Amino acid sequence: MRFNCFAVLAVTSLLACAGSASTSSVTKTIEHDFPAAILSDANYNNGALGAKRVLRAHEIPDKENEDRMFNWAKSNAWSFKDKSTSNVLGKIKFDPKVGEGLDSSRLKTLAENVDMFNKKHPKHKVSLFETLRTSYKEDDLAKALVTAKQSESTREIATRLEQQQFVFWLHERISPDDVFFMLGIKADAQHAMHSRKLETLEQYIPIFNEGYKESRTDMLTVLRNGFSDAPLARALAMAKQEHSSATMLKNGEKYQKELYSKWMAMGKDNEPFDTNRVMTEVFKLSSFKAGTPADKLALNHYSVFYKKNARTESS
Repeated sequence: MRFNCFAVLAVTSLLACAGSASTSSVTKTIEHDFPAAILSDANYNNGALGAKRVLRAHEIPDKENEDRMFNWAKSNAWSFKDKSTSNVLGKIKFDPKVGEGLDSSRLKTLAENVDMFNKKHPKHKVSLFETLRTSYKEDDLAKALVTAKQSESTREIATRLEQQQFVFWLHERISPDDVFFMLGIKADAQHAMHSRKLETLEQYIPIFNEGYKESRTDMLTVLRNGFSDAPLARALAMAKQEHSSATMLKNGEKYQKELYSKWMAMGKDNEPFDTNRVMTEVFKLSSFKAGTPADKLALNHYSVFYKKNARTESS
């Protein structure tokens, strides 16, 4: 089942009312009443876009707004009469390369062309989001929106489009694990710690959790699923040491602490999950000397963390 043009147009209209407001204020434009239809729980395979999929959306500051976003999506996004945009998209002139970057000139031109078309054909209106989604692959569009958000001239419209994409993902049951692979985060683990791709993933998770409570997840779980523990630990250690931004340092410290806490919790009174066990069981190394510089850095970080927290627990 897919979004139709009128459903997405409704989303666009609501978001447009918010102008340049924050995510919270945008969300507050969402209607509260909805039918009794309940989406089924979704099961998915890690990183498999073809499997049953679940999803998340923009990070909302409070629980009420998360509920309203999810409830609005269920009630309105698919309640309009289905009408394909394929018969009118051909009349809109836009650069097919827009999906490769969505730079300011292309995105603005396309938005203007869509507005012009809607004025000329009020009975067959289309939305910018539907135009892009119909024309480009889901992963290409997602990455292009991440890029467009980095430019001040396109940040506002790209953010609105991304919010509409989140609602679409929710309906299509695209999971945070799917989004991790869709955005290509795994390709550059270390620099992912200050990438807007990670920010997009973080923003998507709260809505996913609200919509699919039995499949709730968190950022660390998604990162562990996507990278696996050893590569993630290396990336976090390197991000802390060679951080090129405050965001990279912050994320490196945050997720490293969470990961190391998970490792420590795997130990028992007589079998603590100490540095030696991490070296052999997580990094699969026979000795410390056999590791790469990134391995050694991560193990050194864990050694400090382990000793500090082991003393705290014993005191």
